[in-house]
Amino acid sequence: MANKLKVLIVSVNRCRVPFAVMPFGACMIADAASSAGHEVKMLDLIFERDQNAKLRSLIEEFAPDVVGISLRNIDNNDLKHPVSYIRDLRDAAILVQSISRAEIILGGAAAGVMPE
Repeated sequence: MANKLKVLIVSVNRCRVPFAVMPFGACMIADAASSAGHEVKMLDLIFERDQNAKLRSLIEEFAPDVVGISLRNIDNNDLKHPVSYIRDLRDAAILVQSISRAEIILGGAAAGVMPE
C-alpha cells in the first residue's frame, strides 16, 4: 500500500448502565482499516480511570495520522435524571487537537443520529 496511515480508533463511551457494551462499530472500523493495510490501534475508554491520560499517552506513543472518535449515545434517555455524553466526545477531540496534527473523524451511533 502506497499510503499507509497510522489510525487510532477511540471509543469514548463511558456508560455502564445497564451494563458495559463492546464498541462493535468502532471495532469493525478498526478491522476494516487494518485489512486495508493501515497500522491500527484501538482504545476503548469505558474502564479507564483517567481517560485523558490514557488517550494522551497513546497519541504521544503512536503518533497517529488519523483519529476516529466513536460516540455510542448522545444521552442516557432519562427525562428525570438526564446525562449528556457529548462532553466526552468534545473533550477527546480537544485533547487530540491540542497534542496532535491528526485528522479527526467522528463516528458511532450518536454521530449518525445527531451529526450536528
